[in-house]
Amino acid sequence: MILAIRANGGAMSTIELRRALVDTWRTNNRVTVYLFENLPAELWSQKVPGAPRRTVRMIAGHIHNCRCMWVKMLGRRHGIEAPPAVDRHRVARRQLLPALELSSQGITQLLELGVDQGGKLSGFPPRRRALHGIPRGPRRSPPRTDRHARPSARAPVAR
Repeated sequence: MILAIRANGGAMSTIELRRALVDTWRTNNRVTVYLFENLPAELWSQKVPGAPRRTVRMIAGHIHNCRCMWVKMLGRRHGIEAPPAVDRHRVARRQLLPALELSSQGITQLLELGVDQGGKLSGFPPRRRALHGIPRGPRRSPPRTDRHARPSARAPVAR
């Protein structure tokens, strides 16, 4: 069962929670669509500073394609159909905007399904922590050996 608390301290009903989640998602989608609708055309194919191999177009397509991946992975067993992915290298704004609306509808259906099922959705892959970007703990480097030492740390080679 999902328990959500209102600002005044009272518990939300499932219907209120569902409405709040869906409204929040729709606001998020409207902001995303607004950004891509109003982005100057000359920026669409520009490289992103700090990520020279990515363009704004590629990031826009990636947002839609990630939504599609979640809808496909989690919605398939519940009869929610994922919209088609876009080619993030070639997608035009006129293709992307309707695609974002379709992928948003799929996410909305997942959110509603999750609330209806008490806050749980089956279908997460075994390594779901990796999908959420949750760290697995401290990384431990293997101990260095002479073979792996930096060249400056090695003994000079006699010639």
